[in-house]
Amino acid sequence: MKILYIILFIQIGWIFPLSAQKQDSIYIGTRHTLFSEILNEERKYWIYVPETKAGEKGKAYPVLYLLDGDSFFHSVVGFTRFFSSSKTSNLPPCIVVAVLNTDRTRDFTPTAQPPAGMVPFVPMISRQVVES
Repeated sequence: MKILYIILFIQIGWIFPLSAQKQDSIYIGTRHTLFSEILNEERKYWIYVPETKAGEKGKAYPVLYLLDGDSFFHSVVGFTRFFSSSKTSNLPPCIVVAVLNTDRTRDFTPTAQPPAGMVPFVPMISRQVVES
């Protein structure tokens, strides 16, 4: 009898799924892609630009380059937004550029044998991501 109740409960859950309230999307940045000739692969990166207030046309912001961007983008953007709006913090509003990983071990591990490891990754960041 217990099995019958369990099956009935599962079927009711399937027919009438419990759904949370509809949530609106929150957009905090834009997605970009570039082909790196240095790494010979396509790399994705996300960019957050602070909202400009009235009268701040063309304002220059410092840029924070974030590795492991797919893991930390949302939290770092939240930190920068919070601390740049806090009256007790000296952090200015900044642009966050998050570089997503394709092969973390290869990109972040220094090796004695170039061009493997982080040897080509650092120039890709400094030349190609910064320029785009």
